[in-house]
Amino acid sequence: MGSPEGGQRSDAEDASTVRSGTDPEARVIQAGGITKDQLNLTVQTFVSTFCVGSINRQLPGQFMGVTIAEVMTQAQQGNSAARMCLKLLMQDRFRK
Repeated sequence: MGSPEGGQRSDAEDASTVRSGTDPEARVIQAGGITKDQLNLTVQTFVSTFCVGSINRQLPGQFMGVTIAEVMTQAQQGNSAARMCLKLLMQDRFRK
């Protein structure tokens, strides 16, 4: 799916983000996603607080100790595992 600017949007952006700058913390997060306050949580903390255990079977494990803001940065830089991580974290089916 293309963006109004003519470029391609990542799966994570399609799912729930609207970019308001290049800084991950400057993003505005929409429905089913992650709030600005949650960007500094590690993936592990976010999962244990807000997600059901079944997400762990699909979540790329290398991001468990990484903050969500860092995962967003890596996803924006083209890291496909980071994009998958964000996509899973933002899906309602994995929320408690």
